[in-house]
Amino acid sequence: MAETLKYPVHLPNRGSKLETPASLRIDLRYARLGIKKRWDWDRFIRTAAFLNYTPAELASIICLRHSHLDKCQRENGFPEAVCMLLTLLEARAMAQYRADAILDPFQHDSPQGS
Repeated sequence: MAETLKYPVHLPNRGSKLETPASLRIDLRYARLGIKKRWDWDRFIRTAAFLNYTPAELASIICLRHSHLDKCQRENGFPEAVCMLLTLLEARAMAQYRADAILDPFQHDSPQGS
């Protein structure tokens, strides 16, 4: 049975001329997992503290410009690619301590596998 989403979702590639059925399934999977939605400023700060980093140090770890931190805090969110990097870092370093960590976001149901 297909899982239905119970809230409006942002699909970053919807309507792209490069969209394929596989890319849509991937975007839907990330939306179901809530990868973008889960990474608010508080979670970022808690992650930095857990790893014994300052927010700027965590930003450097994931290649996020320090100049973008104020905007992320103000908007209480991060760009999709940053959210994915944070999710992977969390799975690698914190999975045994954070019950809601996404262990493998790449388990897609696509012809290419993953």
